[in-house]
Amino acid sequence: MDNYKYQTTENANKQLETIHENNFQVNLISNSITENTNMLDIENEDNDYFSHSNKNTDIFLKHTYLYFYYGGYKGYLSQKIKKIINKTFTLFFSSYLLLMINWKSLFDNKDFIYSSPITQNPIYYFVLIYFILYSFQLFFYLLSNIKDLFYIRKVKNLYQDKLKLNDTQLFGIKWNEITNNIVELHNKTNYKLYNYEGQLSSYIINHNISRINNYMIALINHNILKTQTGCLIFTSTYITKDIEWFIKNIFLYNSFTFNNRLNYEYIRSIHKISIYFKIFGIFYLFFIPFKLTYYIITFIFNHAEDIKSKRKDTDISKFGWTNHAKWTFREYNELDHIFNKRLQASYIYADMYKQQYYKPLNNSINSCIIFICKAFLSVIVLITIIDDELLLNMNIMNKNLLWYIALFSFIISFSKIGTSNPESLIYSPEKIMKNIAIYTHYMPDIWKNNCNKLFVREQFNTLYISKIKMFLYDIYYILLSPIIYFFIIPNCAQQVFNFIQDSSEQLNGVGDVCSYSNLEKKLDNNIVNNYRQKITKSYINYKTHNPSWTEDVNNKIIEDIEKKPVEEKELKDFFLHHPTNNKMDYYLWKLNE
Repeated sequence: MDNYKYQTTENANKQLETIHENNFQVNLISNSITENTNMLDIENEDNDYFSHSNKNTDIFLKHTYLYFYYGGYKGYLSQKIKKIINKTFTLFFSSYLLLMINWKSLFDNKDFIYSSPITQNPIYYFVLIYFILYSFQLFFYLLSNIKDLFYIRKVKNLYQDKLKLNDTQLFGIKWNEITNNIVELHNKTNYKLYNYEGQLSSYIINHNISRINNYMIALINHNILKTQTGCLIFTSTYITKDIEWFIKNIFLYNSFTFNNRLNYEYIRSIHKISIYFKIFGIFYLFFIPFKLTYYIITFIFNHAEDIKSKRKDTDISKFGWTNHAKWTFREYNELDHIFNKRLQASYIYADMYKQQYYKPLNNSINSCIIFICKAFLSVIVLITIIDDELLLNMNIMNKNLLWYIALFSFIISFSKIGTSNPESLIYSPEKIMKNIAIYTHYMPDIWKNNCNKLFVREQFNTLYISKIKMFLYDIYYILLSPIIYFFIIPNCAQQVFNFIQDSSEQLNGVGDVCSYSNLEKKLDNNIVNNYRQKITKSYINYKTHNPSWTEDVNNKIIEDIEKKPVEEKELKDFFLHHPTNNKMDYYLWKLNE
């Protein structure tokens, strides 16, 4: 094992440099999202208010951003239509499979299509209820999208009539440039996005868009959602999409009035809200079988090809950051296109860190299983070359050869996930983790100089997990949902609402916002002097991607960082090996040392 266990640090550095060069095509992370300061020519228009409701303005600004994010009106509509088609097809096709196919007869090689499913299918009423429930969900989803069309038509008017930007032009423009032109339109003409007489700024626009996300980031980073009851401990490192949706809509959206001020009447009615949670938890008991069925079928539809595929880079074999990890990494006021790009660049290094630990026992077992399965497959291939009709006609234990091809292919694909080539491993955990931290902005002090230790690897493995493990976690949480909604959430509701009240402050032009996300207020000395704090990193990150932001209350942070001595060779190597050309990314990297 010592002959090939790990490569030297020098060879590891060379491999890292090769990977950086191969990955250089993503060298647009900072460049593609910073501003172009050229302003568009904006015509003066008659006085025109979009809405008298600040909350409607929030929605309008979010759709303004989504319009940019999806590449214009056609891109936005195509995304909506794609999701509707996928949901509709999944509902009808899954209902057909459950209703018309006799799965028991299918395995027995008998007639597997019900001629009269109403009388023959024992789960007919289950399928009927399943179809009705998800038809209602699809109906309300359609209504929601129809409502969104009202806003997107106004957004289209803003882009094409006011800003003179068509869908084609959006591909070569930055979000900063769009917000700057919206600001000029609001401040220098009679056109108003909403009834706000003060000077609009890009910071106000971005803060309106990020209001709910900022509270979510604060809740996660302050461990407010970490709860337990009895002997059942609900990990604080995994949050399902359903629970995330529930927190955003029940806790956060409803906590604000239509003028974006805190709704104290709602926040203080904890007893009534707890009753609603418990009623929902009881109802969810009935919903679990249908939710599980839909979720499992959707997962199979998405990954069936991966299961049979012999490729090693199938989607189902990949790893990803959990929802909890993403909310931990996200900075205050950070928009999706910025966050997703830096997170995407982190995967190559996260995979390197995940795979660098060679497990000889697991590797030997998986390699042995793969060899045996390939041996059986080679015999089947040889038989089919001799006589291809034997593929369907020859049965072994009442299964034809085609069934065994699918079985062995699945076993091989699954075994390859846990197999690694020791000759290609890189033993440089500290350097790899720093490369991860460049894009995640996350490296706890306890990890530093300990990245080769088992406890760091175990903590990392709770944040970066396989798609299969995510699937199993989601199944686990679906089964426990009644307990979560009946016991867990009501017990932590008071703590969540107290946090929302205590961490809120008013910002002109925005309303009540999370105080941790207000980067235009003076940070106290304790935070300013500690560059590893979340707020400071958020400030640097926002300043990096919004260079025209003129707020200079905390400019001392940037000045202090820029005064730090910089080794020119180190700086040059950093820009050469990492997909960025922004000096502030280098400073963020230095913070993790």
